[in-house]
Order: sequence, then C-alpha cells, then structure tokens
Amino acid sequence: MPVDTLFEKLRFAERRLTAAEERVSFCRAAAAKASAVLGGECVSRSRDVTANENAVIRLMEAEQEYAEAEQQYSDLRSQVCSLLQRIDDPMNADILKLRYVEHKRMPAIAKELHLSRSSIYSRHEIALSELKGILQTQSA
Repeated sequence: MPVDTLFEKLRFAERRLTAAEERVSFCRAAAAKASAVLGGECVSRSRDVTANENAVIRLMEAEQEYAEAEQQYSDLRSQVCSLLQRIDDPMNADILKLRYVEHKRMPAIAKELHLSRSSIYSRHEIALSELKGILQTQSA
C-alpha cells in the first residue's frame, strides 16, 4: 500500500468518526425533544409514541455507527503508529506522527521539536522514503 494511501485512509477514518460523533449528538437532541422524562417514565410531549421510538432507534443506530467508526479509526491509527515505530530515527518518526496523525503543520512541528524548517522538511522526506520501503517490504 502506498504511503499516501495509508495516510488518506487515516484521514478518512477520522472524518467518518467526526461525522458519526455529530450524528450521535444530533440524534440525542432529537430524542430529548421527542420525549421528556417524568418520574422515571418516558412521556411523549406530542403524545406521538412512534416519533419517540423512531428518535430512540435513530440514536441507537448513530451510536452503533460511531462505535464502528471509532474502532476503524483506532485500528488504523494503531497500524500507522506501529509502522512509524519501525523507522530507524525516532525523530523522523515523530515528524510523521505529528504531521499525519496529529495534523500539525510543518512550522509548528519545527517549533515543537526545536529544529529548523529546512531540517524538518528534509527529515520528513527521508522518513517518508523509509516508510515507503517498510511498506514495500511488508507487502512483499
């Protein structure tokens, strides 16, 4: 698998996780609007039990989707971090992790690691080449 494909999958999984989290939040709000809890009993404000049931079902589906997205993201992130640990220079691995897992920009990475921008860019290229080699060896 090409390096850019691996990082793109990670970005996609993160976006899916964020979207699922937003859907859960929306469904919780909809379920809260559809019913009020009075004395431990769920009572429909509109007396439309079907609407309440549908809201709860949508919430449960959203929570399931979120759990699946979270698992996929966690698995991909673990896979990426495991691959990064195989890079010879830990500083280069940190650069890739900060860039592609934590989504930091190169100037911020340079500042955080106390390196020059040019050093960060050259180490980044070296690390990508090394990771590409690791992935090629792994797929062979």
